[in-house]
Amino acid sequence: MKKENYKDSIRMLKYFKNARLEIILLGVLMLVSCAIGILIPIFTANLITGITDFDTEKIIFFASLVTSLTLISILENQLTNRVYLKGIKRKIFTDIRKDMLNSILKLTVSNYDKHSSGEFSERLRNDPENVSTILTVVQYSTFSIIKNFLILGYVFYVNFFVGLVYLTCVVTIYFYQKHSYKKMENLETECRNINDKTSTLLNETIRGIRDIKLLNMFKPVNKLLVNKLLESSDKSADRDLLSQKIYNVTDTLQTIGKFVVIMLGVLMTLN
Repeated sequence: MKKENYKDSIRMLKYFKNARLEIILLGVLMLVSCAIGILIPIFTANLITGITDFDTEKIIFFASLVTSLTLISILENQLTNRVYLKGIKRKIFTDIRKDMLNSILKLTVSNYDKHSSGEFSERLRNDPENVSTILTVVQYSTFSIIKNFLILGYVFYVNFFVGLVYLTCVVTIYFYQKHSYKKMENLETECRNINDKTSTLLNETIRGIRDIKLLNMFKPVNKLLVNKLLESSDKSADRDLLSQKIYNVTDTLQTIGKFVVIMLGVLMTLN
């Protein structure tokens, strides 16, 4: 990690102090969700075994467990979203915007001359949203890591060799995502810079629309705006395509990994 990024990460930690109780609750809810995500497939497998064996008692027992866990999972998901959106995100956003507003108000007059009011308003609106994106990625990445470790532990418990194969799949996916998210981070920075410049240009154009019309500069200004908007749209599309590609490749690798593990289990059972 770069020294500047490390310092920025340390400074960001202060915004989590006011939401520490919600963060702890979110962690507990994520652990519950991981446990449910592991137990439902296990109980479903037992349910299928009960159906093939025509064991009514087993069918009723595991069907009740799967149904109960599914309902608990729905409630847990609702509570997780509420804790994150109403608790953590709201408190952190408020504190960040307060500090940004204080910093803007304390700037010298020369700084106001160097930067347009559009830049300040865009920063005040967009920067907390960028933090939100980071928080979401961290939340779901942490959830994925915990879930994979729990599943890995269970697979190793069932069979050590199959556990090694599953571990190889997990490590492969991890390195792919690590490499891809570096590209995603660079593309996100480019996209943000272009959007800031485009928004600033739009604000300044709207403010000076009378002067533009008087000087008969409408066509060149309009052409400049259209080019900036196209550039912004293209860059946003590249970012979204890369995000979708990462998701698709990760999903494909996970599917292949599950298939290999299942086939190994079948072959070992037959032998």
